[in-house]
Amino acid sequence: MDIYGQIAKVVKQIAGETPVTLFPAEIKSVSGDKCNILVGSLEISDVSLRAVINDNEDKVLITPSAGSRVIVADLSGGTYRNMSVVGYSEIDKVEIHIGNTGVTVEDGSVVIDTAAGRLSLKNNSQNLYSLLSELIDAITALTVTTAVGQSGTPINAASFASVKSKLGQLME
Repeated sequence: MDIYGQIAKVVKQIAGETPVTLFPAEIKSVSGDKCNILVGSLEISDVSLRAVINDNEDKVLITPSAGSRVIVADLSGGTYRNMSVVGYSEIDKVEIHIGNTGVTVEDGSVVIDTAAGRLSLKNNSQNLYSLLSELIDAITALTVTTAVGQSGTPINAASFASVKSKLGQLME
């Protein structure tokens, strides 16, 4: 049996013989993790934006734009009582919650909320906290040439130290 036959066999064992129906729809409105969709001229309410709903607060919630096209799956085996959006053409917001950490991306803003620790924003070569710390250190050590010689330490050096301390509490 080839790999595709093996996949079909395993999926049938898990899901049974009832196929999942997929169909296109238009988003009429969104409220929380539910939406109303239009299929032709028929409006269907309480369609889930999450395929798996459980008591766990961990989730990925993708909120589609009103008027956008989506793909909806009938997860009830043909009774159309349990439907979920599984594909999106336009997105308004993405929310990810894992444990005590949440990330929301919405129209030009990214909000990261964590009760568990500090934030880290980095790539392969740089870390934002390190760069900001270096900047604060450079500002604190700033001296300029004046008519009477070099200036001293900035008079607000303690303010910069306070900002650096708060930054260390927020980021790593």
